Amino acid sequence: MRLWGTVQTANEPYLSLSGTSMASPVVSGTIALMLQANPALTPNLVKAILQFTAESRDGDNALTQGRGSSTRAARSSSRSRSPRAAA
Repeated sequence: MRLWGTVQTANEPYLSLSGTSMASPVVSGTIALMLQANPALTPNLVKAILQFTAESRDGDNALTQGRGSSTRAARSSSRSRSPRAAA
Protein backbone atom coordinates (compact mmCIF):
# COMPACT_ATOMS: atom_id res chain seq x y z
CA MET A 1 0.00 0.00 0.00
CA ARG A 2 1.34 3.42 -0.88
CA LEU A 3 0.22 6.41 1.17
CA TRP A 4 0.37 9.88 -0.33
CA GLY A 5 0.13 13.14 1.54
CA THR A 6 -2.98 15.26 1.24
CA VAL A 7 -1.21 18.62 1.43
CA GLN A 8 0.22 20.08 -1.78
CA THR A 9 3.99 20.54 -1.53
CA ALA A 10 6.75 21.52 -3.94
CA ASN A 11 8.05 17.95 -4.01
CA GLU A 12 5.13 15.56 -3.96
CA PRO A 13 4.87 13.19 -2.36
CA TYR A 14 6.36 14.70 0.75
CA LEU A 15 6.10 11.26 2.32
CA SER A 16 5.85 7.91 0.61
CA LEU A 17 5.66 4.68 2.59
CA SER A 18 4.62 1.20 1.57
CA GLY A 19 4.26 -2.33 2.87
CA THR A 20 2.23 -4.15 5.48
CA SER A 21 3.46 -1.81 8.19
CA MET A 22 1.57 0.99 6.47
CA ALA A 23 -1.45 -1.09 5.50
CA SER A 24 -2.06 -2.43 9.01
CA PRO A 25 -3.17 0.87 10.59
CA VAL A 26 -5.39 1.66 7.61
CA VAL A 27 -7.10 -1.76 7.79
CA SER A 28 -7.38 -1.48 11.59
CA GLY A 29 -9.06 1.91 11.23
CA THR A 30 -11.41 0.51 8.60
CA ILE A 31 -12.36 -2.35 10.93
CA ALA A 32 -12.97 0.15 13.74
CA LEU A 33 -15.38 2.06 11.47
CA MET A 34 -17.10 -1.20 10.55
CA LEU A 35 -17.55 -2.20 14.20
CA GLN A 36 -18.78 1.28 15.06
CA ALA A 37 -21.43 0.92 12.35
CA ASN A 38 -22.36 -2.59 13.52
CA PRO A 39 -20.94 -3.79 16.87
CA ALA A 40 -22.50 -7.24 16.35
CA LEU A 41 -20.16 -8.17 13.48
CA THR A 42 -18.27 -11.41 13.91
CA PRO A 43 -14.63 -11.81 12.83
CA ASN A 44 -15.79 -13.88 9.84
CA LEU A 45 -18.24 -11.18 8.74
CA VAL A 46 -15.53 -8.52 9.07
CA LYS A 47 -13.26 -10.57 6.83
CA ALA A 48 -16.06 -11.23 4.32
CA ILE A 49 -17.00 -7.55 4.11
CA LEU A 50 -13.37 -6.53 3.59
CA GLN A 51 -13.06 -9.09 0.80
CA PHE A 52 -16.39 -8.12 -0.78
CA THR A 53 -15.58 -4.40 -0.82
CA ALA A 54 -12.03 -4.86 -2.14
CA GLU A 55 -11.39 -3.31 -5.54
CA SER A 56 -9.41 -4.85 -8.36
CA ARG A 57 -7.24 -2.51 -10.42
CA ASP A 58 -5.38 -3.12 -13.66
CA GLY A 59 -1.71 -3.78 -13.07
CA ASP A 60 -2.15 -5.06 -9.50
CA ASN A 61 -1.09 -8.58 -8.65
CA ALA A 62 -4.24 -10.11 -7.16
CA LEU A 63 -2.18 -12.48 -5.00
CA THR A 64 -0.09 -9.81 -3.30
CA GLN A 65 -2.00 -6.53 -3.42
CA GLY A 66 -5.46 -5.29 -2.70
CA ARG A 67 -7.29 -2.03 -2.45
CA GLY A 68 -10.33 -1.33 -0.43
CA SER A 69 -12.77 1.39 0.35
CA SER A 70 -13.24 2.20 4.01
CA THR A 71 -16.47 4.00 3.17
CA ARG A 72 -17.90 1.01 1.29
CA ALA A 73 -16.82 -1.38 4.06
CA ALA A 74 -18.42 0.72 6.80
CA ARG A 75 -21.65 1.16 4.82
CA SER A 76 -21.80 -2.57 4.09
CA SER A 77 -21.25 -3.27 7.79
CA SER A 78 -24.26 -1.25 8.83
CA ARG A 79 -26.44 -3.35 6.51
CA SER A 80 -24.98 -6.72 7.53
CA ARG A 81 -26.82 -8.96 9.93
CA SER A 82 -24.83 -10.94 12.39
CA PRO A 83 -26.05 -14.37 13.51
CA ARG A 84 -25.58 -13.10 17.09
CA ALA A 85 -27.93 -10.17 16.41
CA ALA A 86 -30.63 -12.49 15.09
CA ALA A 87 -30.55 -14.70 18.19
